[in-house]
Amino acid sequence: MEAVRSDSDDIQLRLEYETLIYHHNESSISDANSIRESIKTLIATRGLPLNANIRLPFPSEFHSEIQPNSPTLQCSLRGQIWKILLRIGHTKLHSYAQLVSLGASKDSEKIRIDALRTFRADTDFISRVSEASLNRVLNAFCHSRGNQSGCYVQSMSLLCAPFLYQMTEPDAFLAFEKFVSCYAPRYVTRYSGVLDGFRILERILDVVDRPLSDHLISYDLKPEVYAFPIISTLNSCVPPISESSCLWDICLAFGVYWGILFTVARLIECSAKLRESSRSRAPLVTRELELGLGIPYQRVIISAFDIMNQLFRDQNKQLIHDLIKHPVEPLQSGTLFP
Repeated sequence: MEAVRSDSDDIQLRLEYETLIYHHNESSISDANSIRESIKTLIATRGLPLNANIRLPFPSEFHSEIQPNSPTLQCSLRGQIWKILLRIGHTKLHSYAQLVSLGASKDSEKIRIDALRTFRADTDFISRVSEASLNRVLNAFCHSRGNQSGCYVQSMSLLCAPFLYQMTEPDAFLAFEKFVSCYAPRYVTRYSGVLDGFRILERILDVVDRPLSDHLISYDLKPEVYAFPIISTLNSCVPPISESSCLWDICLAFGVYWGILFTVARLIECSAKLRESSRSRAPLVTRELELGLGIPYQRVIISAFDIMNQLFRDQNKQLIHDLIKHPVEPLQSGTLFP
């Protein structure tokens, strides 16, 4: 991925994405698949433009159709790309409106409490995503799942928030529903994918940074202790959301499992500092990792690609298989521990 781009390069990159979006919207299924692969290549090699998070208002004549009496922002360029990666077509506004009309779900109180604290310190996020919209989408999701108590689990608000930040509310609902249903179902089902992710994180760390792995073990520090927020949210908990969204470009293009690689990348980037800890203080606490350990997202992405390349070079076939499949499939017996 390019580290630095000039303004003219960024403008050209945006034009390339906009051209691909236009052709995708006008294409057949086979052509759409080819365009999707072109988008993935661009993401891996050049990233998205720096202004990919910008959302412009809809023209006034569209307001009554989309959200009466409320200023409504269009999807950002990043949001449009995410929809293509998730294979989401035209949004059926009526279907979402019907779910919203059902009102509060059985998990509405849990949703309300989580919505109150979701990115409340991120002024950029709260300027474009209200607590009310987050509540509506999550309650609508519970209704779409039959409104069973326990349908909503903690961290869902942080998985939903990036979509609302980048998309219109109906689009965000559809993207979130598709994402947790098809791409990360085990992350929201009794946290089974998250728990397996902890074991995979330990195994990868043991391969790429044995000294740090041994150091954490000496303190009896397991990922369950220090990594639950960052693993369960695929790094979206790391502020600001404008930057963590760049990590999600990779997750949506290549797989949810990249959230594990991003977390390992943060750890090894701080390896020397973490191993300097004295016996009087544990080398890592949840809050420090939840805030990203101060590692710029660009460095996290580069380091994560290096880690994946090392796993392939070392031919860690079972580990790679478990890493890629764990968001949707249980780990095979005998692969839970290093």
